Amino acid sequence: MRITIAGRARGDAQQGEDEVGVVSLARGLELMRAFGTRETPLANKDLAERARLPKPTVARLTYTLVETGFLSVSAEGPGYRPGEKMRRLGAACLASLPLTSLARPAMQRLADRFDISVALGAPDRESMVYLVDCCGPGTVAMRLRAGTSVPLTETAMGRAYLWAAAPELRERRLAEILAADPEGGEARVANCRAGFAEADRTGFVSSFGQWLRHVSAVGAPVWLGPDEPLLALNAGTSRRISEATFRGEVGPALVEVAAEIASAMGAAGQTFWGE
Repeated sequence: MRITIAGRARGDAQQGEDEVGVVSLARGLELMRAFGTRETPLANKDLAERARLPKPTVARLTYTLVETGFLSVSAEGPGYRPGEKMRRLGAACLASLPLTSLARPAMQRLADRFDISVALGAPDRESMVYLVDCCGPGTVAMRLRAGTSVPLTETAMGRAYLWAAAPELRERRLAEILAADPEGGEARVANCRAGFAEADRTGFVSSFGQWLRHVSAVGAPVWLGPDEPLLALNAGTSRRISEATFRGEVGPALVEVAAEIASAMGAAGQTFWGE
């Protein structure tokens, strides 16, 4: 009996340790999600707000992540930046996706044709995350690399994704935006719905200075299949290209690139995860 009770106690203790470990891992991953690729260092206070974690928990996690090389202490001021291990992990994951190599040729042709930046992204809560990026010869300076997060509602990429998403998901996301920001959210949702009306007519949405004042862009969804994740493309530049050119030439060309990517994935018999 004592052996049985002791065995159960040991098993319960190990199960508890496993649960604690899983929670810690989940929190650590949530903390790493808080980082973008082009921003000032994030202090514990910033990370606590973004990851929605208690400050003492964040302090313990950042210490551990620095010690293990996933975060680095910034030399530019108080705070942390992604460490070498985090960058290598993300790069290895993206490089392993068949989508990366199959999408790039069509994207690069479009980037070179108009001398713009072209990116393919996936949704991540209130953001879109770049998976593949290409740029024309004159857009290197404004290039946003793979791993960059951009807002869901203010960008052409995000609006294109929302337009193509299942209606119940789209409305839930818009309701969440309104609930989180009752004052500013109403205008953001109205701009999104205007983009949806544009996409109903053309197959793409536009954003002229609505995310960053100097950036013009168009976006189009990428449907890989019924059981595959919905993705979206954008094409943009900070140089002066007229709205008429974006709507009349770049937008339709981007829709063609989206179809070409889906066709390439299908012809190769590949799923998003390469399974």
